[in-house]
Amino acid sequence: MALMRPRSKEDCHPDGDGFVGALCLADSEGNLVDLNSAEVSNRDRTLTFSMESLRAGEQYRLWVSPEIAPGVVNLELDGPLITFRTRQYDPVPDQAPGVLVINQENPEVYLPDSEGAARFPFMDFSPVRITLTEPLVQTTVR
Repeated sequence: MALMRPRSKEDCHPDGDGFVGALCLADSEGNLVDLNSAEVSNRDRTLTFSMESLRAGEQYRLWVSPEIAPGVVNLELDGPLITFRTRQYDPVPDQAPGVLVINQENPEVYLPDSEGAARFPFMDFSPVRITLTEPLVQTTVR
């Protein structure tokens, strides 16, 4: 399998709520990120790009089409391949922290009468990892 070298964001085109193109990275407002800095390495298995232009605390969506990696069978064409939020180091003034994920899952799966099921149910000995929207000062956590 050989990765096709990504071109620029001009190769991505809107398609409903998403984008169509070999490799498209968009922020929460639908603005595309320029991936001209992308490099392919590791015998065409790794794609890296500069994250300098990504904003702190922003949610991004990445679409990858089969044309960028011929032979890959698990690339779904409906919706982004991954969604991620960049780390935010400075708190937003007067913004209360919100829970983004609990143990790498949507926190809604842990609510009573949830339609989803948690992959990692809580046990009395389970570690719990909670990711919040705002950074916390450890000494203020109770």
